[in-house]
Amino acid sequence: MLALLHSVQHVYLYALPPLFLLLRAEFNVSTFQIGLIGAVSGVISIFQGPAGYLVERFGSKRLTVFSMLGCSVAVFLYSLAPFFEFLLAIAALFSLSQVVFHPATYAMVTQRSSSSNKAKFIAYHQVGGFIGSAVGTVVVASLASMVGWRRTLQVIPAVGLVIIFLFWKFVSEDPQVEQSTSTDLTPSENTEFRFTPPLFVLVLSISVLSIGNVQSFIPLFLTEAYGENVVWAGVLTGVMIAVGSVMSLLGGALSDKYDKTLIMMGANLGLAIAMVLLATGQYTSVVLLVVLVVFGVARYLPVPAQHALSSIVAAEHPQGIGFSYTGIALGQIISAPLIGYLIDTFGVRRAFLACSVFPLLSIVILIVFRKIFNTALTPRK
Repeated sequence: MLALLHSVQHVYLYALPPLFLLLRAEFNVSTFQIGLIGAVSGVISIFQGPAGYLVERFGSKRLTVFSMLGCSVAVFLYSLAPFFEFLLAIAALFSLSQVVFHPATYAMVTQRSSSSNKAKFIAYHQVGGFIGSAVGTVVVASLASMVGWRRTLQVIPAVGLVIIFLFWKFVSEDPQVEQSTSTDLTPSENTEFRFTPPLFVLVLSISVLSIGNVQSFIPLFLTEAYGENVVWAGVLTGVMIAVGSVMSLLGGALSDKYDKTLIMMGANLGLAIAMVLLATGQYTSVVLLVVLVVFGVARYLPVPAQHALSSIVAAEHPQGIGFSYTGIALGQIISAPLIGYLIDTFGVRRAFLACSVFPLLSIVILIVFRKIFNTALTPRK
């Protein structure tokens, strides 16, 4: 149920990107202005880290339901937008509603896991979100082509409300799962959360990677660079996310056995290569799909490692994974309008090529994180 609810949240989260081309024409705005939607969301989403304090105070389940109800209302209100600025205001409402979602739900997931399967459990939950992104992208694009984008954004939250009710009905607040002894940096339950140097450097790496996050612009890229129609661009993007989602399960299993930082670094290198290939090539549909799959795998496989590390360095407090999402949001504030500006000024190909540098910069920061983190793990004599 947690994974299913995460799917709905990601359907909501990615409801607008497949519609960017339509919204740009509907409101007669530039791609840079479309990117402001992501910037507005990012400004508010930086509070996902501090939101972990609310989770510890008021409980995960209650805040999860309140969060999803607010997101449902926001998605419906998107459909009523009479002008572009209204979309920006609702994007702020959506972000405010979802700010506690990830700290709350990941706290529920880690409560149900032990140190030996933490990343795997995180992967199960994360895959739920990724599947929502994949399915949502295809469904939104397809429905919009048949009934229009406004009606589409009215149907989606109606379905979501059913899942929210089932979650409230059948998921308990306290799983009462017997925990195994952890070998990670996990102090006692009485240890207060501290924003440690390893967590700071990890969040910085996530932020830099997020600056070059072109995923929301993939449907628009496929339309402008390859001449694909809106529906087929949505289908290709959905396949990319779906394959990446499945590989996230492998990423969770690998992260429980091998160095999480190395997994993240290797994936970031693959992400940079895939972005360069997308930016510089002119491929057949089959080859294009292969490159998109490589992008999806590199994008999603390291996510369980990232969130597991965030949880570990925060001594299992909800603020850990919350600050992981804060890092994403900090990058998003710059990313969406920056990529929109680059597309308007230089075209989609050069924009994607320019953004390939950010995964490489993230690798450099992860090298620093690995050194600091390993030092923190080394017992003092």
